[in-house]
Amino acid sequence: MASREMKKGSGGVCGPGIYFATSPEMTRGKAHHFGFMIVARIYLGKRLVVQRQDLSLNGSIVNGKGYDSVHCIRNPKKRHYDEYVIYSWARASIVDMYPCDHLGNFRPVLLVKNNLKPAAPKVADVPVAQTAPVVADPAPQKPADPVVVADPPVAQVDPQPAALASPAPITVVIPPAIAASTMTVFKSNLASQEFFEASNFVYQTYLKKRYKDAPNKMEWHGTTVYRPNHGLAHSMRCAAYIPLLCGLSGLKMSQSEVDKTQIAMMFYVAGRESEVGWSRDPVVYQQYRTASSKIYLDYAEKKGWSDRQRFARALKNPHAKQYDPVRIALAMGHELDMLRCKFKEPYEVLVREKVATLFGTKKKPLGKPILDQLVGAAVSACKATGDKVYKSKRDKAKFAHVSTDVKACVDVLVALNL
Repeated sequence: MASREMKKGSGGVCGPGIYFATSPEMTRGKAHHFGFMIVARIYLGKRLVVQRQDLSLNGSIVNGKGYDSVHCIRNPKKRHYDEYVIYSWARASIVDMYPCDHLGNFRPVLLVKNNLKPAAPKVADVPVAQTAPVVADPAPQKPADPVVVADPPVAQVDPQPAALASPAPITVVIPPAIAASTMTVFKSNLASQEFFEASNFVYQTYLKKRYKDAPNKMEWHGTTVYRPNHGLAHSMRCAAYIPLLCGLSGLKMSQSEVDKTQIAMMFYVAGRESEVGWSRDPVVYQQYRTASSKIYLDYAEKKGWSDRQRFARALKNPHAKQYDPVRIALAMGHELDMLRCKFKEPYEVLVREKVATLFGTKKKPLGKPILDQLVGAAVSACKATGDKVYKSKRDKAKFAHVSTDVKACVDVLVALNL
């Protein structure tokens, strides 16, 4: 708001750039963070049209090919999914900017909380002819229709953390009102041999290895953690939430079903080959979901588990409309751990919506004390494993330790007594 400039993100479907959606509604499926809307007029110049994605692109490559911007067609059958990418803020001027909720609706409370005042509109005086390469341009050289900025990922550099120390046990306290009314106490399966064997299999065979489609890693003093966002620590935290989720939400499950759901949770992201999510590419994301389901099914078949098809279906489509407590528990376990990728206020708004949709009903959604309890458990687990909490910096020493040692990760999460 102060500089009235957008900065390029560290990556995206067409490389590090500044991404625009075509409507406020479409930013919901594209933005990585929520809370502020920027409406801008962008000067596309000569557009390079790509289908779905091209991760090899950046500003230099696009300009070197004689283009000024990228028009990404995400889904030929749904053209409102299209995105436009520029690689310099000089090709844009702000039309409007305002605080908003995750749906793009104006929300002045954010300005009050942050003691900010809207800046006066200012149009950047940057004629296209001065910034674009001298090439034939089939598109008219005039400002494009206003589009809305989707918040791109921001590059972050972790500071040098303190030396690894064993975390003190943290006990999540259940408020008496919850315990008396809706709480069912389920034991955690994390310390069992069966869970350890499944976790070790998933880690050694999949989570330990680099992505094939888009390698992603974190380095720490000679230790390499591949898939840091969707690796061992993330998967095991999601599994650790399951007993608390099922108990607080009143899902009708047996202890045996809870135990098996914790094991299935370890396979949730095993089939991923990049960080592509549903909002970025639904087709690719569903391929990863199908692969994860197949990996679990093959493992369960070798173990002779008779109910393996049920858990495989839940892994393949965790957000299906059909009611199944296993599916709901898997979906919400993953959603709870997303707090590491988002800022606090938008995350809590989003998770309350998703919990109400998954667990509750329109007549009787889960109350705020229960939701706060679930979020509190996720905060504790992320901190204990050295991961981000509301986009904070990672404790790299602690995170690298639990991300490359199955037993160490189990011990840390068991100590939390979730």
